[in-house]
Parts: sequence; structure tokens; C-alpha cells
Amino acid sequence: VKKDSKFIYFGVVTLVLIGLSCQQKTKVSTTPQTSKIKDATGTTWKIQMRRLEQDLTELYYLALDSQKFNFPENEKKIEERLVDLKNVSDEVSHSPMTQIQDPSLRFISYDFKEQMDLTWSSFKEGKKEFSRYNVLHISSYCIECHTRTSQGPSFGSEKISQQLGELSLLDQGEYLTAVRRFDEALLAYEQYFRNGNLDFQNLFKAEKAAQAALAITVRYLKSPVKTEKFVLAIASTPDLPLYLQRSIGVWKKDLRSWKAEKTTKMNLKTIRQRLDLANVRRFEGGGLAGEILVMRSLSDLHDLLVKLTQKDEKAEALYLLGLAYSQTESRLFVNLEEKYFETCIRSFPQLNWANKCFEKLEESVIMDYSGSAGVFIPAEVQTKLESLRALLKGPKKRNQL
Repeated sequence: VKKDSKFIYFGVVTLVLIGLSCQQKTKVSTTPQTSKIKDATGTTWKIQMRRLEQDLTELYYLALDSQKFNFPENEKKIEERLVDLKNVSDEVSHSPMTQIQDPSLRFISYDFKEQMDLTWSSFKEGKKEFSRYNVLHISSYCIECHTRTSQGPSFGSEKISQQLGELSLLDQGEYLTAVRRFDEALLAYEQYFRNGNLDFQNLFKAEKAAQAALAITVRYLKSPVKTEKFVLAIASTPDLPLYLQRSIGVWKKDLRSWKAEKTTKMNLKTIRQRLDLANVRRFEGGGLAGEILVMRSLSDLHDLLVKLTQKDEKAEALYLLGLAYSQTESRLFVNLEEKYFETCIRSFPQLNWANKCFEKLEESVIMDYSGSAGVFIPAEVQTKLESLRALLKGPKKRNQL
């Protein structure tokens, strides 16, 4: 998210949910209370999500090819899909389904809606390449939602399934990840690494593929066995960059520890220790070396957040989520750390965790607006920080999640 738009979102903690097809068919989300929820128009969540899927499937395939996206004969089809996608995202934003305990989906929804408004206005103004880029970026929102926890179904239209063979392995993997067809996505990523060809220009793609695969095996599947299988596949890749080789050496160490764990029950103390170790790993093997530990922490924290009932524990979980998102090197995920820190401050200003969250938030803001010429924080951002600081000193209002 660009600096000039990033803090348009900053401070919005009552955001709305889109989640891009996060119609979670789990023990929690398939209860009658949630599976049959309707919005003010009487439309169910499932119907809204299916519309989103259909629109995105059609657009994503066209956006992968610049020529197809710019063909005059495709203009009407693209316009119709963009309009419907914009409309349904607005409908979803008012759905009662947005009232959940984990605020990440509300955060993602707000960013997604802003992205769709920008995508549609760009297309309407004739900036088709910029609009095409934004359509492709939408998959990041899908992936962040769909790998957030070990919940949710796989889906995907048959039409694009037939067209997958025309796409590059990385495009196949990204699409399959976005629609939760994880087994197929992992095969595409593994094939990409087996093929090699990791020259300098492809380093970013290789890193992105590795992170996407780890998001599947670590965050969603929570499987040390499948993670190890993929890591070994990467390790055998010809001409693997040195920094990835160093990270893999550390990942193997963390995988051995993960496989040796005797309990799957998670608590905040263990997650704190894991995130501390992730920082150590970065010194051992570079920026990516702590990814397995950070991704495990993110997955467990999202699960814990909806279960915790004590205010102090809930505030700490929000702090740790902000910390974990700030530590991940993944390029796939939307920026969430500052929003978790702010949620912590606004929800629990009377607790010491709010002070800790403010310190981290202020540090993040300064880093965002720092450069070779110094630190230049926009006036509106400074005002927002001061208003949050005042919450820590002012009346102890309690804003529940």
C-alpha cells in the first residue's frame, strides 16, 4: 500500500468484511446462526461470495494477458464484471457476517473495497493497464484470507480450471492458492522449483512462490511433514540463490523442532517465545529465515483470538498479531500490523498492552515515512497518532472488539 493511501485506512477499526469467498465451512461457521445470515436485502453470505468468485474468475484470467484485457471486444465484459464486483463488495460490507471477533477480515475488507473502487475508476478513465495490475493484485487479498487459519473450503470454477494449462506455473499456483485448491497449488510451486531457471530476474518470483507455499503448509495445513517436503524440494533446485540456501538451513532446524513437539495446545507464552526466536533466526539466516516461526504464530494467534475471554489475554494477542505481521517478510499479505496495534489501543486503552502497542505503532509510522532526506510524517498522520496517545492518558473508555 502506498504511503499516501496507507493511512487513509489507518485508524479504521470498524471495517467491513469481504474475505473473498471466506464462507467458512467449519464447526464454528456452519452453525445455523452464521450459515443462514442474510443482509438487509435478504441475500445470504454464500450467494454474495459466489458472485465474487464468478466475477474474479472471469477478470483474473483476462488480466493475466495484457492483450486480452485491452481487446476492444472484451471491454464490455470487463466493465460488467468490474461493476458487479464493486457492487457486491459494497453489499458484503454491510453484511451482519462482519461482526466477528477476529478483526482481520474487517481490515482486509476495507482495503479490498478501496482497491475495487480504484480499479473501477481507473478502467473507466481509460487507464486499463493500471486497472489490470489492480485486478491481479486482488489475489493477495484472497490468499491472506484463505491461509489465515486452517478453515474453509476449496472451490474454483471449471471454466478457469480448463484454462490453467495456458498459464505459467507461478500464475497457476497463485490462482489455485487464492481459491484454496492447495494440493494443486503446491504441485505447481514444486514443479516451478524443479524446473530451475532462477536467474537474477526471477529471484523475486522464487521468493514469492516459496512464501505462498509456506503459507499453505504452515498457516493453513499446519503440517510440518508437508512443509518439510516442500522445503526439501526447494533445496534441490539448481542455482538456488545463496540467501534462500541460508534460510532453508534455518527452516530445517525449525522443522525438526516442530515435528518433535509433543502437544498441539497453544498459549500466548509459547507464541511470545516463538516470535523472539524468529528474530534470532533472521540474524542467523537473513530476513526470510524466521518465516516458518512467524507463520505458525500468525495461524495460532488467529485461532486463539476468537477463543480468549480475558481482556489482558485478548489485548496481548492483538499486540502479538501486530508484532508477527511486522516480522513476516511475505509479499503476499496486505499490511495489517498497524491496524492490530491500533485495535489494541482503542479496545483496551486502560491496559499496559495498549502502551506497548502504541510504541510499536509509532515506530512503524516513523519507519514508513523515513528516507534519505529524513523523516516527514504528514500532518493528518501526526494528528491520528496524537489522538491515540490521548486515549492512553484520557478516560478509560472500553471499546470491545
